[in-house]
Amino acid sequence: MLRKRRHRDVFLVDQRGTGHSNPLTCVGADGKPLPLADASRAPTAAELADYAKRCAQSLQGRADPRFYTTTQAIADLDAVRAALGVDKLNLIGGSYGTRVAQQYAARYPAHVRSVVLDGVAPNDLVVGGEFATTFEDAITLQSAQCKASPACAKRFPTDAEGNLQKGLPRHPVVEDDVVIYAGATILGRVTLGKGATIGGNVWITDDVPAGAGVTQASLQNAPQRRPV
Repeated sequence: MLRKRRHRDVFLVDQRGTGHSNPLTCVGADGKPLPLADASRAPTAAELADYAKRCAQSLQGRADPRFYTTTQAIADLDAVRAALGVDKLNLIGGSYGTRVAQQYAARYPAHVRSVVLDGVAPNDLVVGGEFATTFEDAITLQSAQCKASPACAKRFPTDAEGNLQKGLPRHPVVEDDVVIYAGATILGRVTLGKGATIGGNVWITDDVPAGAGVTQASLQNAPQRRPV
């Protein structure tokens, strides 16, 4: 990012309802977050409906949810652009941000220089409506891939019906002074030795010796440590 800023100005805008842009937080009369009925278990449909009702009531007098949509978000973004005196923007959107970028480009094409989309949310997709089914599909695919991998199948054994066996230690053993960067995935009962460093965006399926460093480059150069 530092090198990019040598050539471009980078602006991060809190979309209305988030961050410091009048966040749509669910709080009670005491100003504290509204609690669910019982945080120790999954809420029922009725409890969720009641929570949503109480949350909406808590917004009265400080926010109108009707005006916290993508349409308002792109208008806000253009207002920021105009206030900064910028003629054209390079838009970068990920996930829902791709929806914002697409709609901004459609509404304000004269002020768009380029658009980069990562993980596109099509405009005809109801964001959130497919989460349950896609999550279930992802779990099914992950389970199938694990069964096909001897190392993964050994660490995550299943019963005759395909369910994970309970009561087996599955969490990694992390010794002292281990550094794990964001995006790293540690699978199964592996040991990360004292002082080891695990780089970002790597998969660890084997023990890591004390003091060792694992990065994407080291995995590429060591076939025996490639992720499964």
